[in-house]
Amino acid sequence: MAEADGSTTLRLRVKPAARGDAIIGLYGTRLKITVAAPPERGKANQAVRRLLAEALGVPVSRVRVLSGEGAQDKVILVEGYPPDEVRRRLGGAARPSGSG
Repeated sequence: MAEADGSTTLRLRVKPAARGDAIIGLYGTRLKITVAAPPERGKANQAVRRLLAEALGVPVSRVRVLSGEGAQDKVILVEGYPPDEVRRRLGGAARPSGSG
């Protein structure tokens, strides 16, 4: 996590077309997320935005894909929420899970 003008950038590792939507935990330095949506026509990116918004309790409009729209590794911006607040809201999901 990094701060950018009072907002937070998150580095993600996303597995689309998974069995379900879930925030798994840390995968190296990235937050690992699975989504059931396929990686076509932005469906997986939309699912990632919805999942993060729901987990953080923020509007979907505050969660944007900054880079990696067509890749598993993504950078997400959570607008208006500093890293400490994002970390608190994610709880244990932002801590190492040991499954690397």
